[in-house]
Amino acid sequence: MRCIYINLDSATRRRAAIEASFAACAPEGWSLERFEAVRAAEVSTPGAISPAEKACFLSHRDALATVLEDDEPVFMLEDDVVFSRFTARVVSDALDHPDWDLLFTDVAVTNEGSMARLARLRRELVEASRCDFLDLSDISFAGSAAYVVSGQAKRRLWEILCSAPALDGPYDLVLRELLRHRMITAPCSVPLRHLDLGGS
Repeated sequence: MRCIYINLDSATRRRAAIEASFAACAPEGWSLERFEAVRAAEVSTPGAISPAEKACFLSHRDALATVLEDDEPVFMLEDDVVFSRFTARVVSDALDHPDWDLLFTDVAVTNEGSMARLARLRRELVEASRCDFLDLSDISFAGSAAYVVSGQAKRRLWEILCSAPALDGPYDLVLRELLRHRMITAPCSVPLRHLDLGGS
């Protein structure tokens, strides 16, 4: 599994932390690459969102552009991600049935009803020491810290992201709108937070 994390040159502590976390948990065959994040001061793209939000959007889009040469999935990461010993197992399980475009492994749920639903599901799954995959299309969520893009969806997602003449929404909410309008499919793994289920 090719993993790419987005990181500013100045964020050296974050860089060290994510690389140490990956080294402690990643199985054989996984690789971690750094993508230099776009700085807000460099952004000239028009749009309603802030320069920092534009820089985040462009960083994700441009990082995705570096992996379009093949049909392999890619794990896209922001540099505050913490891996657990369960991350690889859950991603591998999801890749056994790749009927999705994106797989989120960490999101923030922003609706009280959805939060209660997820809390109940998490409790049941933790008690059973297993995980599940929940369709996000009807759940209000935010966050783009950690998500897998399937091989067949990489170029299509990149083309969608490049098609906007202006950046008027934060990256994670743009993904949410694509999902809501059925332009992409995207479950999330539950429990969230990289699946720290306990056990060995």
